[in-house]
Amino acid sequence: MKNKKILSVLLAAAMAATLIAGCGSDGGKNDASGDTGKKENSNVTLSIVGIKTEIYDQWEAMQEEYSDIAGLSGFEMQVTGDETIYSYMQKAYAAGNEPVMAMLDPTDVYSFGEEYAVDLSGESWVKDTDWTISIGDKVASFPFCIEGRGIIYNKTAIEKTTGEDFDPSTIASLSDFTALCDKLVAGGMEAPVAIAQEDWSLGAHLFTLAYEQQDFTEAGTSAFIHEIVDGTVDFASNERYNSVMDTVDALRKYNIYANDPLSADYDLIASYMADGTVAFWFNGNWAWPNISEYVDGDTEFGIMPLVQNTSADDKANKMISGTATKQIIINNTASEEEQQAAKDFLTWLATDDEGKSFLVEEANLVSAFNNNTLENSDPLSVSVKQHVSDGTMYPTWNRAPGDHLTVVGGAMQKYLTDGNRDALAASVVDYWTENIDKID
Repeated sequence: MKNKKILSVLLAAAMAATLIAGCGSDGGKNDASGDTGKKENSNVTLSIVGIKTEIYDQWEAMQEEYSDIAGLSGFEMQVTGDETIYSYMQKAYAAGNEPVMAMLDPTDVYSFGEEYAVDLSGESWVKDTDWTISIGDKVASFPFCIEGRGIIYNKTAIEKTTGEDFDPSTIASLSDFTALCDKLVAGGMEAPVAIAQEDWSLGAHLFTLAYEQQDFTEAGTSAFIHEIVDGTVDFASNERYNSVMDTVDALRKYNIYANDPLSADYDLIASYMADGTVAFWFNGNWAWPNISEYVDGDTEFGIMPLVQNTSADDKANKMISGTATKQIIINNTASEEEQQAAKDFLTWLATDDEGKSFLVEEANLVSAFNNNTLENSDPLSVSVKQHVSDGTMYPTWNRAPGDHLTVVGGAMQKYLTDGNRDALAASVVDYWTENIDKID
């Protein structure tokens, strides 16, 4: 979802030199077989911004290989540093120095796509995916990967600490979850939970469950936001809001950073998950590259729902939230040659054997394309893909404005320290009262 690590100074400096692309000559389409021969694009430089930080190394290697395949003069990756992609692109469009392509969060596709995105409706790969974003009659984006979010669990650590087999399907309520946490504490795991303090994690991933789970549809979520603004619904007393926050309070209780929640360190949490210091972390499969750096041996991991003390048939206790969280747009401000070269590249990712392999086997992503049957190797992506296959993943709501994660995420950071639920609700209503027009 949002960039997961702050770039090192050296990386940011190195990439800063790769600002904006050139002009070019005609690029050519891939043939129907998906076999991409070398193209004559010797004057065309592709550029892109917003690449997920956890796949920088894989992306850079692929760029070099693809540039040779396509005969490009270059393929440049711009970086945002510690700036959100939404803010970065706002400035880029205002200055007229946007890249040829941008990898955006879905909400930013809605923000920028109508004005700037090239229509991809005629591309061959559209028929092979259900995860594009359309604005009016225009297919505005290429779905780069599917990601799901819930509670990551370390199965091996749970079984070692409790001395019992662990089946995540048996954790069907908040009461089940807290009972397991108590058992882990009794077994010597001092604090079984870690909560990340980043605003994107708290505001864009965790808190939005209180909207999405009103009826588990995107349309229903948008309608609910309108209801809390016009006063039809009292958000502070809303059943789902309080149910989600009851679970958040349980996470706070068992949080390894309970005494200073805003001191949580993302990479340190990843190491805690890997070595079994903690057993649970609310996050998504994008966290695997961080966790895998510290995994030793055959430790088993997965993702389970953020369970709540609601009815037994509540979808919240059976499903995780997920979507194609990264979407690539081609900017219509690019030259025709650059646009064609970018279309060729996206077709390569979706249809060529090497492109498919890059997505799944090298970048360890869950492909959004039905024609990509390669198997994921990392356990969190395997878990997400299983939820997709089982029909136990409901669609993430993607219409929140770009600053929602910083504003509501900031309110959630405050909540981690003071636990004032009414103040949090008031902050959320205030935010939407000022921004309701941005989701229409």
